[in-house]
Amino acid sequence: MAIDWTKGARQTWRYWVVDPKTWRDSRELDNVVSCEVTRDETTDTLESGSIEFDSDAPVGEMIVRVYLDAEQDGASERLCIGTLVVQTPSWKGDGRVMTSDADMYGVLCDLADDQPPIGYSVVARSDPLASAATAARGVMRAPVGAPPDGDPLEDHYVADDGESWLDAIRDLTEKGGCTLAVDTYGQVRFEPRRRLTAITPVQTFDDSNSSVLDANVEVTSDMYKVPNVVQVVWSDAGHSVVAEEVNDDEGSSLSIQSRGRRILHRISNPEELSSGCTESAARAIAQVKLAELSHVERSVTFSHALVSPLPALGDCVRLRYDKYGIDCRARVSRQVIHCETGGMVECTATWTE
Repeated sequence: MAIDWTKGARQTWRYWVVDPKTWRDSRELDNVVSCEVTRDETTDTLESGSIEFDSDAPVGEMIVRVYLDAEQDGASERLCIGTLVVQTPSWKGDGRVMTSDADMYGVLCDLADDQPPIGYSVVARSDPLASAATAARGVMRAPVGAPPDGDPLEDHYVADDGESWLDAIRDLTEKGGCTLAVDTYGQVRFEPRRRLTAITPVQTFDDSNSSVLDANVEVTSDMYKVPNVVQVVWSDAGHSVVAEEVNDDEGSSLSIQSRGRRILHRISNPEELSSGCTESAARAIAQVKLAELSHVERSVTFSHALVSPLPALGDCVRLRYDKYGIDCRARVSRQVIHCETGGMVECTATWTE
């Protein structure tokens, strides 16, 4: 029997110290007063948070795994919310009760706090994902999953002297066609980049199970850089070609008619064209580039109760908010999880139009 997450359930939050050698739960903490976990794709370590202990708070750094145990009519389920590094405690009290606050960081902090040896490099034609995984395993306490086969490096990769292991491994991961991710148990993964339309939504959020917090669904400032004309220019040994692709669709908010002006993006001597290029070949590149650039990113922030499965960063969700004219697939870009009875999740999801 499965839990119906749209109905009430008994909730118990549990916190376990993780053994960094085995990456398994080692002992349960019974002195946690409150906790909040944030996942944000714009931050280096992807995760952060805060946790408060009572007067018996431990001192020093440790790894804590957060669970929610739910029970309902004989059915039970455990959700793993996250695995984070706890450090930098501070104390406070009112003369009767002492508590301790501590910051939490994602397990990628192991990579952010260390640097590659000077001159670290990966030779051309190597698999950058395999190199990234090997390097991560040599530095991190967290387990690192097996990467897929990556796109071979076109050139030698050499890390900058001032960059961290996280910078280097993220660069290699992106060159291999993936993004760096961390699951709730703290395992590092290499996620292939996929179009949102190719991903199955893990949850649907609408007016019946969530509420919009930020009703202003705003177009980002990137709209002002989105072109409605792409021009490809090629010249070589007296031979020149100029081709344009124009967005003149009156139904498009980005077209020349809608915006009242031309916004030009020019590409000079693209590598795809050879010395004997034709106007049709140049126009084909202009068409592809205009389609790639003709999008506007939108986002909405909403709150919802805890659900299973709980979407992770980068997961696809279906949004249906009739009041705001939203009916689309979107990608989870930020979450704030309030670890308390009846705790809610504040979620930001983004999509392009």
